Amino acid sequence: MPSHCYTAEVPLSVFDEDDLIDDSYGITPMAGLGKPLSLRNRFLRRLSKMIGADVTMQEDEPDVRLDIYLTWKPNQLEQSPAVDKELREYLSGLKDAWAIIAMHQCGLRYDRAREDLWDTVLIYVYCHIDYTIIRLQQCFSLNQPILDDFITTMFGVHENTGSERDCELGDQLIAIQEMVQGYDSSVKQLNTLIQFASRMTRTLSHLQNRLKYLLGKPVFAKEIFQLICAVGFPERAYSTFVRAAKASTVFTETNFHIRLRQTSPTQPLPQQTISTAMLLPRPPLQGKSQATRQALATPLPLLIQTDYADYETSLGAARPFLQKEDRVIGFVRLPAAKRDTVQLIRSVLPGKLVPISSSAFYIFGFVTCDTEDQERHLAGFYAWFLEQARHRRSTFQSLTTAVETNTLADLLNIKNLASFNDYFPRLETFLSAVPTPTVWRLKQFIQDETTDEPPPCLKRDYGFYFCTQREDVAKLKTIYTAILDRVAPLELHAAAINGQLLAFAIQELGVVDPNMRRFLQNDFGVLRIGFDDMEGLERHRKPLFKKVQREV
Repeated sequence: MPSHCYTAEVPLSVFDEDDLIDDSYGITPMAGLGKPLSLRNRFLRRLSKMIGADVTMQEDEPDVRLDIYLTWKPNQLEQSPAVDKELREYLSGLKDAWAIIAMHQCGLRYDRAREDLWDTVLIYVYCHIDYTIIRLQQCFSLNQPILDDFITTMFGVHENTGSERDCELGDQLIAIQEMVQGYDSSVKQLNTLIQFASRMTRTLSHLQNRLKYLLGKPVFAKEIFQLICAVGFPERAYSTFVRAAKASTVFTETNFHIRLRQTSPTQPLPQQTISTAMLLPRPPLQGKSQATRQALATPLPLLIQTDYADYETSLGAARPFLQKEDRVIGFVRLPAAKRDTVQLIRSVLPGKLVPISSSAFYIFGFVTCDTEDQERHLAGFYAWFLEQARHRRSTFQSLTTAVETNTLADLLNIKNLASFNDYFPRLETFLSAVPTPTVWRLKQFIQDETTDEPPPCLKRDYGFYFCTQREDVAKLKTIYTAILDRVAPLELHAAAINGQLLAFAIQELGVVDPNMRRFLQNDFGVLRIGFDDMEGLERHRKPLFKKVQREV
């Protein structure tokens, strides 16, 4: 079984009264002669079924905030919530989409939020539905003689049964069997099967009884019915999520909390509630509901908050920009250019700075910024560029291609990057340079406090090759930081390509520690020294230091 199935097994029990209720039409379902069925209860039940936990919700502040509590058994917690990054990403996607749907009842942002919500649901349930479809394949195969008799009857070989044929159901049953037999586990086909199965349960009334009559085998008919219902469940849950978010403004700010289930009546609930900030890849938006509405209703402002949350594997806000196949394989397995573009999008769209340690910080020009304020403005520009995209996947492809072909400046100039030249005077030159001066790699390296292992080009061009201790690297970083506080990066670059690092350091700093002077030299004479080029890097590829082994 897949690791994060929303139920332990394909549900083969009798369905509850409103398990097949369709919320896509907006019609209020009724019980008996006049009692409306609760949308709230249906929302909780379907969310619970999807994530495999007990779900309750509380509106602490009416029309302002919604707290949703997810409760697992103690022996389920390790394999489900806190360590399951797919679950964290799923809940984050729900939260973001619900907020926009709650505020925008129609229009482009509403349509995009619905699309994002469906993509979020589809990717999360992929493993389980894939498994369920395989079960359906097996069910059809094991009962092939029954199906053969059914098809023979459907096509009128036995003329005396012609009047008894249920052609409406028969046609759809044959269609879904063919789709299931040809299923190749692609996201596209899985999506098609979910939609088809959901449509069957939505449009074919009394489906289970009709299957029993049509197939003549109650056990087989019941299993087929319940597997079809299981395949179509994500679409029904999605429709309920949309309807619930439209019905109440509390979904503009949703907080998820995880806790353990009480194991006995006398044992208190363990205090292991996980807050939203710990659970989700990004923290909840701060402030009152009006501020939240304003932030989501307008393009991201230029001044955005800093947050260096762990994005090692999460796709975050970049998910809607990716093709479905790329969403399935995940961030780490993406090609380099796509990975860098995802890092940009998942940082700036939620209002975060691009992490200094990431290659996206270098590739998209943040390394040319002198202050954090400039980084915020540049992040705001990229966020605006992305917000304007009518076709997000095409925009993503354009960015990726620009990164691969070093044409990012040309692409951004279409969006008036030139108007930002006064504020980012070095950006266009940096993005257009081929190859790029390695002084920009140096600038990123000395700002990055998470590493003391320089890239090969800095060992060749700026003397890090001669460092034998980590302390040497730290001191050399300090010297170059002091120099770049006084001069433009390209002035230091000129000194490097002319083999004058030590003389330039003395000129700018006045005094240089005699013990550090031996590091201020490079491989002067190499043809492409000073540029982000492969020339002369052969002896610099090995790391300076062995990786520190963590104690177990």
